[in-house]
Amino acid sequence: MGRCPRCQVPLLSADLDGIPVTHCPRCVGAWVETRHVIGFLDALAPKLAPDVTANSSLNAAPDPGPVARCPGCGGAPTLGGFMNAPHVRIDHCSKCAASWLDGPEIGTMVRQRAIAAARSADTAQWHAQEREGVNRRLGLQIGRREPRLG
Repeated sequence: MGRCPRCQVPLLSADLDGIPVTHCPRCVGAWVETRHVIGFLDALAPKLAPDVTANSSLNAAPDPGPVARCPGCGGAPTLGGFMNAPHVRIDHCSKCAASWLDGPEIGTMVRQRAIAAARSADTAQWHAQEREGVNRRLGLQIGRREPRLG
């Protein structure tokens, strides 16, 4: 692997919970295969977002602009969003099928995923409680489809 597209220092290779990552020791940016981005973020969540709840706020990551060259092939990456939200704009190389994640973007992306997971868990819990309440009102036993008689 080449040099950091931000700092121009040599990139280092590492393994994070079985996910190959190439990262910059200076700016803490990371080059991650697109298929591993979610796993990479989830592996960092306990360290970077331990206190996130469904009501946590999320600020946009500072955008240093696009990187000039892909650290993998030297081509020009495209700039795109993450999770269909404007909080993060990441550099993606379709030729290498990998993305450059700037250091501040990584923290925001981890937090964004953690908030989404917390909200999903809250929604699932609410639906389970609603189902239980409806079943009680209708006299249904949990796990059975037919009403209790008498």
